[in-house]
Amino acid sequence: MYDAGIIHANLQGTFYDYQQKLPGHATANDLAFLNVSSWAFAYEIPTKANMISASFAVDLIGERLTAHVNYSDLSGGTTEADSWITSAGLRSFGKRMDLFLEVYYGRNDPQLSGAASGYGRNANVTDMRIDFRVFYHLRIASQGSED
Repeated sequence: MYDAGIIHANLQGTFYDYQQKLPGHATANDLAFLNVSSWAFAYEIPTKANMISASFAVDLIGERLTAHVNYSDLSGGTTEADSWITSAGLRSFGKRMDLFLEVYYGRNDPQLSGAASGYGRNANVTDMRIDFRVFYHLRIASQGSED
């Protein structure tokens, strides 16, 4: 992690190797994938993979406006599961409201496209998504005269 004034950067690498117990009639393809879920969304990941991720951000107007770009790559285990995703966007932080605008572009990411069953097994999909989010900070209870 690098953080110097208005510049923020991060580089991270991860390796994993899950061993799962399956019935004796399981195929090599069954052994190559593991079922997982996130937020009631089930998908498959390779049982063995390497992942690298990098991010870079610049504060444009103090900490009130930030531009960022992120990249992640998952590979190893089975070539069916090779996956990458890039996102770039702007974040604006206000006193009561935050705005986020992000563009995502990636390959074989089931949460990005919704068309892939997981990181592999007929997941050869490249897709793009644009997100715009508005957050309003609602104060339910407070003390004092702060806005």
